Amino acid sequence: RYGVGAAVVGALAAVAGLFVSAEAFFQGYLAPFVFWSGLSLGCLAVLMLHHVVLGAWGHVTQRILEAGALTVGLAAVLFVPLAFGLPYVYEWTHPEVVAEDPVLQHKQFYLNTPFFLIRAVLYFAVWGALAYFLRRWSVRVDATGDPALATRLRRFATGGIVAHVLLITFASTDWVMSLDPHWFSTIFGWLILVSQMLTGLALAVLVLAATRHVAPLDEQVTVTHFHDYGNLILTFVILWTYLMFMQYFIIWVGDIPEEIVWYIDRQAGAWSWIVPILIVLHFVIPFFVLLSRRSKRSVRALSALAAGLLVVHTVYVVWLVLPSFQEAIAATYGVAAALFVGMGGAWVAVFAWALGRHPLLPQNDPRYDPSRHATAEANP
Repeated sequence: RYGVGAAVVGALAAVAGLFVSAEAFFQGYLAPFVFWSGLSLGCLAVLMLHHVVLGAWGHVTQRILEAGALTVGLAAVLFVPLAFGLPYVYEWTHPEVVAEDPVLQHKQFYLNTPFFLIRAVLYFAVWGALAYFLRRWSVRVDATGDPALATRLRRFATGGIVAHVLLITFASTDWVMSLDPHWFSTIFGWLILVSQMLTGLALAVLVLAATRHVAPLDEQVTVTHFHDYGNLILTFVILWTYLMFMQYFIIWVGDIPEEIVWYIDRQAGAWSWIVPILIVLHFVIPFFVLLSRRSKRSVRALSALAAGLLVVHTVYVVWLVLPSFQEAIAATYGVAAALFVGMGGAWVAVFAWALGRHPLLPQNDPRYDPSRHATAEANP
């Protein structure tokens, strides 16, 4: 109910921005869309990783990750308004601009509106199929305990990870990198993938902490599960930082005008404050906090860190998207703020609906042996 309420309020505020300026509306629309669709895709990626490695950490959050992955259907719906506003967002959609730019002419075979929309349909079709079958077969395993079906889940997730890596590489190029069509980075797709998985892990920690006393999780969840998630978050924080640094370092060493302009836009004016914020809050603090075994085994500390990472990742997405609109007006930022709330409310509502449809813990999965993961530690 809270999610639906937030969605209505945010949508009304955003529509008010549409009457002020269509350009401001669609430019402000992109960053919230990238963040909330990325959270869905992050849950999907972590879910597939769980089915491949079969860790105890994934067993207790499998239903949470499935619910998050199923919100990819909402992301597909949220893409529809953006499809109508492409000329306000991407300069390569304007024939007169392409006619005067040799670089855009060279990329026109890929950066054109019909092919852009076709690719988007393909992305969401594949992601939707992955989320649907991972959930459907998981529920059937609950009912039957069929080992063959459990094996199918693992094989499907293995192929799904490969497909997802390819799709997110192209999708990140389409939705974010093409905002500055002269700029390119071969690391960018991996950077987006890692950041999305980090948000998926953070969400799993928060929801697991909130539901750990609800049956049947109350008899299964221990501090060991949170410790595992702390290790995973630490790994992805380090990987994200490494990719961010290597992208910057390679572009700085190359010193090619087409590449450095992207960073110039994001180091101008107030945007220059975002970089130190990301360094401190997206790396330094999480890194040193998660080096502590005690912090990783504290539900309160790990939950606070996970919530902080989600907030900082919102700032990161805004930093990726909005500096591309150098002539953005105040209404652009107002629309973006309203839609972060509105889309977030809709996301939470769909997530809660999907989470409540089945028990919070998978049952009868032959791949999981409770005795193998038993621990003498008390529940958190």
